[in-house]
Amino acid sequence: MDYFDGYKKRINTFKEFNSLSRVSLNSIVIVNEDTEIAAQIVDDSDTKDQKAITVIDFKLKNGDIIDWQNEKWINIVTDNMADIYSRGVLRRCNGSLKWVDPQGEINKRYFTFKSDPSTNFGVSEGRILSIGNERRTLLVSCDDDTRLFERDQRFIFDSRAWKITAIDNISIKNISIVTFEEDQINTAKDNLELEIANYVAPVTPPVETEPVLSKTVTISGDNSIIQSRSKSYLCTFYQDGIPINQEGKFTLTDLNRNPTALANIESQSNNTCIVKGIALGYVLLHVSNADKTIGKELKIQIKPIF
Repeated sequence: MDYFDGYKKRINTFKEFNSLSRVSLNSIVIVNEDTEIAAQIVDDSDTKDQKAITVIDFKLKNGDIIDWQNEKWINIVTDNMADIYSRGVLRRCNGSLKWVDPQGEINKRYFTFKSDPSTNFGVSEGRILSIGNERRTLLVSCDDDTRLFERDQRFIFDSRAWKITAIDNISIKNISIVTFEEDQINTAKDNLELEIANYVAPVTPPVETEPVLSKTVTISGDNSIIQSRSKSYLCTFYQDGIPINQEGKFTLTDLNRNPTALANIESQSNNTCIVKGIALGYVLLHVSNADKTIGKELKIQIKPIF
């Protein structure tokens, strides 16, 4: 057994320590994938917002976001000891940057301040110090999306608007150092509730539907027939008020739409029918097209001769 084998065997007892905390690590480059690992997290300095993390069987990298004690922490310094363990330095996240990408998707990245923000007051403009324009320098994961950040790009955080004045993607591996200057809020474009600058609400394109065509049918003819006599009835189909060529079928029922013996249809063709009155009373003359999607009815009285 060589030195490293022995060392790995000894360090495996690390997983049994009572000091281990359970954390959820969400790597910024593995979207929506959570990996639960065992980790030891201890104070790294006099600053309560900075911790040291050590894990086994997992390689930390700069920009990893750690969920620990219901807070977000970003790993800003990483020391991977071959395949034995990984150590990192965590900073508590102060907030998140949100923006809408060219595809209309809302992106979000957690950040921490590079230094105490209270010391970054004023922006030098030549020899004039413009009081009131604060600056913030943020550390955020450097990935394919954040590499697209540009100077003058605007964001909302700390209930204020900010624009980028400088970007450094090379000083710290996998970390973007982004400097912001306070900007004026544009009430017409900035959404303070969503914390997104230059936000344009997505517009849902209208759903194309087939135009609804109004189709009707009419029955032309008298509403009474003398008993034992016959009368002619004509049906005409319309689409949006314009006559159309459709074939109609006539039927007779009583007022309850049951078969009737008070009248009968002697013949029908070319949208015309001949109805004969048999006995006194009322009948309904119905007409419909072949698929019965268009219909009409006419109430007819069978009258006595005198």
